[in-house]
Amino acid sequence: MNKLHKEIILGAVVVLFGIFSWWFLKYVFYIGNLTLSCWISGIVLLILWGISLCLAMLLIDNKNILYGSFILCLIAFGMFFNNEPFYYLIGLIILFLAFWISVRKVRKEEKGQVSLDFWRIWKRGLPILITALILLVSLVYYFSPLLTKMRQLELELPRNVFDTFIKRLPVEFDLDKDELYELVNSELNEKLNPSYKKVVPIALAVGLFVVLKIISILYIALLISFAYLILKLLIILKFTKIEIKTKEVETVKL
Repeated sequence: MNKLHKEIILGAVVVLFGIFSWWFLKYVFYIGNLTLSCWISGIVLLILWGISLCLAMLLIDNKNILYGSFILCLIAFGMFFNNEPFYYLIGLIILFLAFWISVRKVRKEEKGQVSLDFWRIWKRGLPILITALILLVSLVYYFSPLLTKMRQLELELPRNVFDTFIKRLPVEFDLDKDELYELVNSELNEKLNPSYKKVVPIALAVGLFVVLKIISILYIALLISFAYLILKLLIILKFTKIEIKTKEVETVKL
């Protein structure tokens, strides 16, 4: 099997796991009620996609295959999420730029090393890519049905709380209790609901970003560890190999 065929296979693996990862994301935010087995399967898919990206950034020299496979992943995203095309397009552009930067950092680190340290190589670029991916996931969550419904909800005081409060007031009202209850809720929604609808969904999306960013510390460590093991396995299977190259350097002497 020649090098081109190997690169095509690796690029296809990136696309395949990318599609499955988007499907899992769609299931989480749009369908919900996941069983334990679904969560385990989804997490395994995300890890496999991350591993395939690590290997692709390091092993695929053909830029058309490398960036083409990632662009296909981004196109596949649009198959699952298309309710907010403008914002999603911005998120996808950021993700692609992060991937491009990550590839450059990984390649630069590899070329600068005398003895390959794969942890340092992948650690150089992977956090940027994962941060952009977390940003896109948070964007999907912000526009998910759950937060969309929250932005459409009307605030309403619990009737028993309202009645208890009114009974304790030392004043009489011209309106009966039902009319007064409706008036208070109307005023409440007019004064508070617009800010509530804006602030709470944004706070939840930002909170998800922060939580995923913290989790990503473990996620990146897992990706690099498993990617290293799979790379070693690929070397044993002679799918890839480590070459020793001599480098010419300039020096000056008296």
